[in-house]
Amino acid sequence: MVTRSSRLALLALTVLAAGVCSALGVWQARRLASRRAANRIAVAGRELPPVDLGNLTGPGSLDQRRALATGTFDHDHAIVLRARSERDVPGVHIVTPLRLDGRMEAVLVNRGFVPANDAMRPDSALVDRTGHLTVHGLAFRIPESPDSGTPLIREGLTTWRRLDLPTLRARLPYPILDIYLYETGPEPRAKGAPLFPRPTPIPEPDDGPHLYYMVQWFGLAAASLAFGVLFVWRGTGRRIEEQGVRSKE
Repeated sequence: MVTRSSRLALLALTVLAAGVCSALGVWQARRLASRRAANRIAVAGRELPPVDLGNLTGPGSLDQRRALATGTFDHDHAIVLRARSERDVPGVHIVTPLRLDGRMEAVLVNRGFVPANDAMRPDSALVDRTGHLTVHGLAFRIPESPDSGTPLIREGLTTWRRLDLPTLRARLPYPILDIYLYETGPEPRAKGAPLFPRPTPIPEPDDGPHLYYMVQWFGLAAASLAFGVLFVWRGTGRRIEEQGVRSKE
């Protein structure tokens, strides 16, 4: 038999569960608000005139700014970002340092997508752009990740899960800027030349999963309260009423 005390204990648990779910919903709501604020900054930055990276004179945030860079590619130190996909085709992204004219630094350029069956080793021949060139793209801050970008060596090829600023600065033989360029335009190439790397669509600002998670947590909180009211509290109330009727008899 379910006693009154056990019902009250179950009711307390449902209220506690609703409180925890609500707190998680509030947390996701705050993350959503922060992401939307960052998205507004990103959109505003993309609307500004392009920055020439060769003319930088001091510190300043270039994240989410349109930019151009002139120099020469260093294909010997190209970086392969593994586990990418495009239209459900597995592949990699090729990131190549561009040695800037008149500067000691280089800027990393994400040249785009190359198919790879194992999402690690490119299946197609690549175009190595040589000579003096200008690259147009959108600047993103290079992150600093706890896993150092997860470099992985397989059959003599080093691939990365993501870019990591401290690790790359330690490995490359010259200084690099703290941003990389996501190339936005198609690269010029001769007739019959390989088709890859191919620039990929620029990531657009969005809400991410936070809105979905917020609704999910608030929904679970409401469900917990509904369960407590409909099945626990009502049951306790009916039992108390039945006990009162029997006592009168």
